[in-house]
Amino acid sequence: MRNYYAIVALLTMFCGVQFATAQGANCASADPFCTDNTYTFPASTSTTSESGPDYGCLSTQPNPAWYYIQVANSGNIIIDLSNSAGVDIDFICWGPYSNLSTACSNLTGSSDPFCELFETYPCGNIVDCSYSTSATETCDIPGAVAGQYYMFLITNYSGVSTDIIAQTNGASTGSTDCSIVAPGCLITYFEYTQTACAGNSEYSMYGTFTYQDNPGTGTLIVEVDNGTTTYTQVFNPPFVDGTTYNYNITGIPADAASSTITIYFSDDPSCSQTLSYTAPANCSGCTADVGTFTAGITGQSQNNYVLCYGDEINITADGNFVAPEEEFPDPSDPSYPGPTYDPDIYWLIYSCPPSVGTTPAPTTPAPANDINLDPCLQGIISQTDLYDINDLLIINSFPAGTFTDNIVYYVPITMYSIVDGIYTYQFVGQPECYEMGPTYVVQYLPEVTMTQVSDCATGEVTATISGGSPALDGSQFTVVAGSLSPASATFVNTSCVDGGDIVLGGLTSGQSYSFDVADPNGCTITVAGTMTGGGGATLTYPQTAYCVDEANPSPTVTGSASGTFSSTAGLSINAATGVINLAASTPGSYTVTYVGTGGVCPPSATVNITINALPAVVAGPDQTVCSGTAVTLTGSGANSYSWDNGVTNGVPFTPANTNTYTVTGTSAAGCQNTDQVIVTVQPTAPPQFAADITSGCAPLTVTFTNLSGGSNCDWDFGDGGTGTGCVSVTHTFTTVGCYDITLETTSSAGCVGTVTLSNYICVTPNPVASFIPNPSVLTILNPVTQMVNSSTNATSYHWDFGDNSQSTQFQPTHEYPESPGSYTIQLIAYSSSGCTDTAYATVVITEEVIFFVPNTFTPDDDEFNQSFNPIFTSGFDPYDFNMLIFDRWGEIIFETNNDQVGWDGTYQGELVKDGTYTWKIEFKTSANDARKIAVGHVNVLR
Repeated sequence: MRNYYAIVALLTMFCGVQFATAQGANCASADPFCTDNTYTFPASTSTTSESGPDYGCLSTQPNPAWYYIQVANSGNIIIDLSNSAGVDIDFICWGPYSNLSTACSNLTGSSDPFCELFETYPCGNIVDCSYSTSATETCDIPGAVAGQYYMFLITNYSGVSTDIIAQTNGASTGSTDCSIVAPGCLITYFEYTQTACAGNSEYSMYGTFTYQDNPGTGTLIVEVDNGTTTYTQVFNPPFVDGTTYNYNITGIPADAASSTITIYFSDDPSCSQTLSYTAPANCSGCTADVGTFTAGITGQSQNNYVLCYGDEINITADGNFVAPEEEFPDPSDPSYPGPTYDPDIYWLIYSCPPSVGTTPAPTTPAPANDINLDPCLQGIISQTDLYDINDLLIINSFPAGTFTDNIVYYVPITMYSIVDGIYTYQFVGQPECYEMGPTYVVQYLPEVTMTQVSDCATGEVTATISGGSPALDGSQFTVVAGSLSPASATFVNTSCVDGGDIVLGGLTSGQSYSFDVADPNGCTITVAGTMTGGGGATLTYPQTAYCVDEANPSPTVTGSASGTFSSTAGLSINAATGVINLAASTPGSYTVTYVGTGGVCPPSATVNITINALPAVVAGPDQTVCSGTAVTLTGSGANSYSWDNGVTNGVPFTPANTNTYTVTGTSAAGCQNTDQVIVTVQPTAPPQFAADITSGCAPLTVTFTNLSGGSNCDWDFGDGGTGTGCVSVTHTFTTVGCYDITLETTSSAGCVGTVTLSNYICVTPNPVASFIPNPSVLTILNPVTQMVNSSTNATSYHWDFGDNSQSTQFQPTHEYPESPGSYTIQLIAYSSSGCTDTAYATVVITEEVIFFVPNTFTPDDDEFNQSFNPIFTSGFDPYDFNMLIFDRWGEIIFETNNDQVGWDGTYQGELVKDGTYTWKIEFKTSANDARKIAVGHVNVLR
């Protein structure tokens, strides 16, 4: 719940405080009040009225504050308003309303303008209103009904801070509901001070607060929210109403973020206040941010950033990199124009953790802060994302001993110029601006290698293992459990140091074996082979791989004679000579074994032979194309292809004639095969067409005739319209403009021809005839008018003035006969294409009203000027005429309805006295039946 005298600090200052009061700033945020007892609430200051309501008597509404009441008991409610400062206040009251949701949209007055002018309230929805200069006001609400609502607007004319005092007048018979303003928990005062950015680019928020009607339990929390993180200070019970508390929240990043500071009770979250402000900018003066990264490792390694030989590392930027701001040097600066501004992320290579310049110098950098002076810095990688494969290239690119245990330290850094290799660039006297990211420690393990020797006599194989982590840290290689084949074999030992031996026994001659050995990091190598005899025989073939269409190879054996040759099924081999029948063999890999004559371990040797099949080369299906159409021939079934007739595989070309093309495909093993494809070329001729008309006014109907034939014809008329037809088509153009016409024809063989005639059809705008006779009403005294021509899209004109006269001028002047009447004028406007438009107008020639009224007459019985008689010569209706004569007291002394009958200067049979008399003549015009009234004076002289 809220009380409405709380003061809340609202204005954010960089390093200070400002306060403002909180009243209903508009109708939608109106506050409640009641008048059962004297009730005090603050007047508004520094506020502006909203548009929309009818403010009745309030011609201005300075410093408005909105309130509402609810009727508790029906009757007349009279509310006396005053203020503590004794300054001018005014008010307006609207109502009644059944609910508050409809009140703000119905703040209306009356359609009767005299209602509000004479303040005869109620007036529409306005119940009462006052704009007096008094410091006290009285609002009268007659006939209020229980449950109804009334809206109040109270203005503070002077703008002086003051409290409004409302109390029920003793003459009231109704009452208001005070439950709507019942007290509850309220933050009665809350202010903050915001410090400047400190050297660590942080700032603090501190201030004081008070409250009332606290919940008594939970905690009270002051919380800063910068949109990313919240920073809080928590106050624990006991809570004491009215006590001034101090808070201080430190360590907030200075990042210029739009932020809020909120105070609230955890057990009554509605009892809160929130202030908005903007954090100070980072005082380091540098916006560079290298961002974050995501690292991934693929391969055998079981440990992050420790790479087996062949493992890959990929450290990818997350896309939230912020470049350092561009600097614009002064041309007078010796370094002008400065380096190229093309910021990005590079990676620094260190042989030990970086220690120099890891953060920008907070002041003008000294040479000691230059990261290039770091003794561990070895180089730079110019790429945003760090990707590397462990082939020891990075280790071997530097002198031996550069990296201890093959450990490389990678650090990302923001670059000002990747072209010039500059990581920071500022003017003299400014601090550096860059940021280095986290250090990624990567160890490159040597390749695990193996040599093996078998002993037929002992049935043992000795494998010598080197490399991996044992080569760097003295650890051991170990046989991978479960990897041994055959299971009948047994190990003499299962581990060794770098360069040591692992011995496998229990093998027989000709028996195959296999087992895996791994270092502590999971880098693995497989030991495999076949136990051979103990003799010194060797077996070789001219090649180790053959295509099935090559000549049959013969072996060379040394150290033994009269032996036999054998292999696994699929290889056709002569057991006595060792000659391999390639064409009769199944493509695949084989081990050829030679066994000589002898004792338990006869001389023997093996060699691996691969027989490769010819590739199943496919040139593709035969094609039929139209002349001028590009063709792409692409072979399949092999690894590489070559074509005859100058064709390149997969590259489009335009054949001139029908031809047969041969492709030769080569497999990865070097075996070749061929295939052919026929490309048939059919001729294509471009289409032609003509139109019966190429220009005219809208709508323009044009017939197009195809002059080139075709089995399918499609037309595009350039205005969004299309058509089909291979003989003729008709299309109507309705919009002004020039249009490209396109005809696409398809022959019976499917060859497509297209032609476009640019701006072939032009539709000109229709003329619009328009004019005004000036003037259009003439008189017989001046029957001349000027034609004001406002026609558009016209080049020539024809006028008919309706009196058997004509003209071809642009704006002719015409004189009509001097007699009343009306004439219809016709204008025909012609465009350059001969299109026409017609406009009409009427002129009227009227008869002017001409009359003369004398100002003196002498009824003295002589023969001259004996009566007062106005003379009408034209333009009036003599049958609708009236003349009155008045004496000085306004009495009618003479009247006539005949323009021929004048006043003889008598009244009731006697001559009137000399003097001035008033006349009034009323008559109807003959031209348009208009009634005219003329008034004047006449002098009587005897």
